[in-house]
Amino acid sequence: MAEVLNASKASTAASKARGDCQTLNEVFSPMDDPLLNQAIEEAATESEDPVQRLMLRVLSARLLKGFANGPSVESMKIVTNYFIRGFVSHNQLDQNSLYSVNLKDWGTIGDLMKCIQ
Repeated sequence: MAEVLNASKASTAASKARGDCQTLNEVFSPMDDPLLNQAIEEAATESEDPVQRLMLRVLSARLLKGFANGPSVESMKIVTNYFIRGFVSHNQLDQNSLYSVNLKDWGTIGDLMKCIQ
């Protein structure tokens, strides 16, 4: 995962990550394919480790399914907090690696997690 996320770290550094909690709805839109899921899927695609690819794809699928149950930003925040924290605590994935995944020009998953605590 480190090799995959190194590319994400580089793009994170290159972008001006805002991580503005007031614009959190950008991370959860569009509703059918949220920016958060797009970023996790991209990290999975870039991973050279097949186990990490699978773990990230499972995380993305769980998030998307959870989002379908409550399509408000508040419920999406709860789902995201639950699944990402659970994912990091139950997998050997380095939290810093996942949290450094870039959410395009919005910020990073780490910024997102600070907003939804």
